[in-house]
Amino acid sequence: MSTIEERLKAHAAWRRGDAGGVQLVEHGDGLRGADLAGADLFGADLSGADLTGANLIGADLLWADLRACTGLSRVSVSWDTSAGEGELLAIHMDGEPHVWCDDFCGTVAELREYIANHDPELAAGRRKVLDLALDLLAARQGVDNE
Repeated sequence: MSTIEERLKAHAAWRRGDAGGVQLVEHGDGLRGADLAGADLFGADLSGADLTGANLIGADLLWADLRACTGLSRVSVSWDTSAGEGELLAIHMDGEPHVWCDDFCGTVAELREYIANHDPELAAGRRKVLDLALDLLAARQGVDNE
């Protein structure tokens, strides 16, 4: 398999138990070092993949299955309240956290600016979710994200 898209399809087939499916981590380095910047990975099954050194900046990772992935530190917080539902994903890459939330992906500073400038009635809750995710990510990383 030569392309990332083919490797992802083969991994999804393996997860379903389809003939010919290949687990990414059994295919050598999986997605180690892959340039997935900007890729549409919404809901993708990446469970068990080796993402060491992969560039995920700008990729749509919302609702992607990242369970048991190696090579990255991540935290996912989801909620369902009377004010709405959502998921915030934080991944430590390139020495800093990057975040995905609804249609947003970017740095923590960019998300804080987005929160400050959109839907003021939801801002306090969104800041709490972001702070919780960053605290959990810092605990996983052993670094302070302040």
